[in-house]
Amino acid sequence: MTQFIRTGVFAAASVICLSCPLLAEAAAGNASSGTVALTPSPLARRYTEGETLNYRITGAGVNNGPGYYGEAASTVKKSTEGVFYEELKWSKVRELGQEVKLPEDFRQYVSLEPAFKHVMPGLMYSPFLDSFNFYVDLMLAIKQPAIRKPGDRAYIKRSLPNSWAYGATLVGYDCIDFDITFTELNEPSGTAAVLVKHVPPPAGCSTKPPADWMNKPVMDTANNFFQVKKTSEGKYSVMVGKEFFNVDVRLALPSGRILSAVMYNPVEGIAKVCSDEKLSDCGAPEKFSLVRNITMELAP
Repeated sequence: MTQFIRTGVFAAASVICLSCPLLAEAAAGNASSGTVALTPSPLARRYTEGETLNYRITGAGVNNGPGYYGEAASTVKKSTEGVFYEELKWSKVRELGQEVKLPEDFRQYVSLEPAFKHVMPGLMYSPFLDSFNFYVDLMLAIKQPAIRKPGDRAYIKRSLPNSWAYGATLVGYDCIDFDITFTELNEPSGTAAVLVKHVPPPAGCSTKPPADWMNKPVMDTANNFFQVKKTSEGKYSVMVGKEFFNVDVRLALPSGRILSAVMYNPVEGIAKVCSDEKLSDCGAPEKFSLVRNITMELAP
């Protein structure tokens, strides 16, 4: 989920939703903690073709560094198969303090209909990826037959690794399970809320890390974040630790439209610089703690 650019021994800067392919797979498949639901979810989205909404999303950068911003105009459409979806036209997009110029014809497609097949957005900017995360998380909650009233909970095991290894990043992967709770139903105000946690699998990832010492937990759970980068000096920058997401989504009833979504995404662990490819000759570990905070809300 998180991509770090090394500065000195440590880590830091650009964070994107690199677990989004895993989310898309989970949403498109039969990711469920139980059998098929026989009754509609109270969280279900009730679309009206032609409906228009406006969203804005703000992301604080790693440890309050440079972040991002974007505004999306959503129009509800229906496919030839009869599946509703939202077409997002983005504007005022800024990433790391810089304006992003988008192709005039760029659109992002998302939906809360379980029959919709999510695909990754065509451009990998943070507003598109984190909004994708919010929609897919809520869709996962909607698809759970065990979630029908406040207090209901579903746990989805997804311990397979999600890799972002590319170029100088020789190894880069994490793994997560989903822990979903129906947190609130307020009939007088016509709102509901759900909490989707992306958590480390209790038994850790199904893939063996590149060095045995990376198996030892550095926090209070099994490690679920691993990265090895080749430095310009020919050494190896290694990070291992714990990553999780808490995603709180509030929606309007009975329409099911998203009113707001808030993401808290910390990564904690240790970083080392190693001299050999086997990662056996390494310097002293340094602790790191990185946090992202993301908010998407329905604009007036």
